[in-house]
Amino acid sequence: MTKKKSILVTKLLSSEQKMKLANFDLIEQELIQITINDQFKLDHVSDFVVFSSKNAVKALEKGGLIGALKGVKVYCVGEKTAEFLKQLDINAEFVAENAFDLANFLILEKPKKITFFCGNLRRNELPALLKENEILVDEQVVYQTDLLKPKFIQKFDGILFFSPSGVRSFCQKNKPEAIAFCLGNTTAITATDFFEEVFVAEEQSVDGLINTLNETYGYA
Repeated sequence: MTKKKSILVTKLLSSEQKMKLANFDLIEQELIQITINDQFKLDHVSDFVVFSSKNAVKALEKGGLIGALKGVKVYCVGEKTAEFLKQLDINAEFVAENAFDLANFLILEKPKKITFFCGNLRRNELPALLKENEILVDEQVVYQTDLLKPKFIQKFDGILFFSPSGVRSFCQKNKPEAIAFCLGNTTAITATDFFEEVFVAEEQSVDGLINTLNETYGYA
């Protein structure tokens, strides 16, 4: 009998999602902890607003500040972020796959200033590129990401990553010897700094990442 491939899943999955991974030996372990700040004060919002993730939107929702987005142009990274905004009756003007693409789009739009809602570990591409092009960035850090940095004794054949922070958390105390399967291009870009072999989900969803894993190992 062929031994099952060992897969580390870096977030908790639903029972239905686990069923789709029945051909693997699964280990579930969260690598990061998110703390939403719903107590921040918001005195003013620019006419152009940017969200780096769904967690940034959650912070405004929990703080009762979604109303501040009415009448302004909203841009975001990721389809999940855009979907969550839509649930709150906010339509994103443009949805980018990563922060670099969003920055380049905004440079063409030429706003004088943007309000950027993000986490404490956000990547630097977007604010750096905008500032280089003389666009003022009002950065609002509205959630905290803590790296849990667990140490694993066993080796894995593959690892499912859902954020750049998860990649960094794993690599703090573990060797990047497995295949990295990533949800989204931003996570994949970070993974390529550490892992030799990186796959990115064709569809940016948990189910899409599971499908990519199954296809890679011939279980599609």
